This record gives sequence, C-alpha cells and structure tokens, in this order.
Amino acid sequence: MSFQASLSSPTLSSSPALSSSPTVSSPNSTELTIDPYLYSAPLLFESSESGDSPPSLPSSSPATRRPRTSWVFKHMPAEDPETIYLNKYMKTEWRCKYCSCSYATNGGNLAIKKHLLVKHGKTENSSRDNITAKRQQSIEDALELSESQSFKRRKLNTCGSTGQSISGGRLEVLYVKFITACHLPLRLVECPEFRDLLNYINNDIDTWLPASHTTITEWVLRQFSAMKESMKSRLQRARTDIHLACDLWTSPNCLPILGVIAQYITEDGKLETTTLALVDIQGAHTGENLSKYIQDVIEDWGIALKLGFMQMDNASNNDTLIEELEARKSSIELY
Repeated sequence: MSFQASLSSPTLSSSPALSSSPTVSSPNSTELTIDPYLYSAPLLFESSESGDSPPSLPSSSPATRRPRTSWVFKHMPAEDPETIYLNKYMKTEWRCKYCSCSYATNGGNLAIKKHLLVKHGKTENSSRDNITAKRQQSIEDALELSESQSFKRRKLNTCGSTGQSISGGRLEVLYVKFITACHLPLRLVECPEFRDLLNYINNDIDTWLPASHTTITEWVLRQFSAMKESMKSRLQRARTDIHLACDLWTSPNCLPILGVIAQYITEDGKLETTTLALVDIQGAHTGENLSKYIQDVIEDWGIALKLGFMQMDNASNNDTLIEELEARKSSIELY
C-alpha cells in the first residue's frame, strides 16, 4: 500500500467537524463565509429574486448578546444552545429538534414551550431528566469498563456501616475520570478538607478511597493504558483511512510541543477526532527531526496500514517532513 501525503485538506474536510467556518449558500450558488465565533452552523438565507447580494447579518456579537438561559434552546438540533438559526428574512428563529417546526425568537418563548409540550411532551423537567440519564449512563459505562479489566485491585470494604455496597473497579474508573476531566492534582486524595467533605457524605470513605497519591498515580497510569488499547482497537476497526493533522507550537513554559490528531469514520458511521500524541520535541525543528516523532506515533498506534492524508500548515519544514516519511515508508511497513 502506497503512502499518501498531502498538504491539502483531507477528504473528510467537507464535514462540518472539519471546516474552519460555516458557509451560507443561496439558491444562486453564491457563498458567504461567516465568523464561527459570531454564529454557529447551520445558517440559511434566501437571496432576492433580482439576484442581489444576500442581506447583511445582524451586528450582535457574543460580547453584546446575552447568553440564552431558557430551557427551550436545549431542544434545538444543535447541542450548543447559543447556536443562531436565521430564516429567509435574516431574522433569528428557534428550530425544533424533533420536527420541522420553527418559531421567531423575538416574541417570547410561550409558543415554543406550548409546542414542545403538546407535540413532543417536553417540559423544563425534561432537561433535568436528560442530565440524570447522562449521569447514570456515565456510571454504567464505568461499570462496563471496570468489568472488562483484569487488574488486581485493593480489596475494599464492600458493605460499610450504612449497608451500601461499592465496586472497587467502578470507583477507580469514576475517580480517575473526575480528576482528569477537572485537571485536579493527584494529591487531592490526601487533602484533609476533601476527605472531610467525603466523610460527611459517607463515613466509610476512608476505607473505600486510598489515602496516598501514589495509589492514585497507579490508577491513572493503568486506566490510561487500558483506554489506549481500547482506542487502538477502535482505530483498527475504522471504516475509512485515518487522516492525520499535526502542528508544532511552544507552550507557556517554553516547551516545543508537537500535537498529532487523527480523524476518521468509525465502524458505526460517526466522524471521530482523537488526539494521538502531544510530544515534547528535542532538537531542531527540521523536517528530518520531526518526521522521527511522527513515525513513532504511527508505529505506536499501529495505523501504518490505514494511513490516509496528512494536514498541516505551509511551513517549509513540513515539506521536508513529508519527504522524509515517504523515504521511511518501508520501515513503517506500509507495503
């Protein structure tokens, strides 16, 4: 299999997840690029019959427009409640997630609430129900992940003074998710005030949760290894080639970091973006040197046989990087 490399956008770039800004298309094929920080896709308008240019967009911006707090905006097609939908008269409107109905947003939300209740049985409490369902799903995912692992874990008191049972594997997965998602220190588990709070909620916490950050370090490392193996398997089962995007920048503490992102279609037909590596670069930022790090990432994830295009900026060292990877293709088993 030949190694394909290009400095142009990958084949998947037509997807909204890969485009840099939404594009508004009119019936006469004119296009208008919109600042993604001002409006979110989809945005639609209809041009006039005379073929004149489309009307200008409203001048409001996130700095002047108040954030949306009503629960009805959580029932639009886009997950972000701040998404702006425009009708053919360039007026903002609310669009229903469950049908083709839409309502103007300048007349209040009463008609929208009535529509959601009568047509779809949705109320303000429905949003809370969704949060509860997502929380329960997260716990179930943690249980499934912990049961698929064969780690020897510290034996916990599975039935404390309250009679409540606990799974050591589920506790480990959920705690690691908590500290990594919130960027919390590993030593948080040693904080007396934190443990006091947990002890107030359940006085058996000292039995269930380790008291040393070294144990938490072991938890994080083995959860990382387990998740990495799972992601490798997911990459191998991808429907499409795996396209890479990479860039080099300097962190606030003056470390040169090379980021490598993979984009592909999963086996269940979803566009997915995965961070493969954030590498601290040693030495000169030449194409020859950078190609070694890219090659290591490709070999580490085992995606050489599914490699597609590469997307990067127009720095001259990237041209050399591509040439070096092409010269190394036999060593990374692309045939």
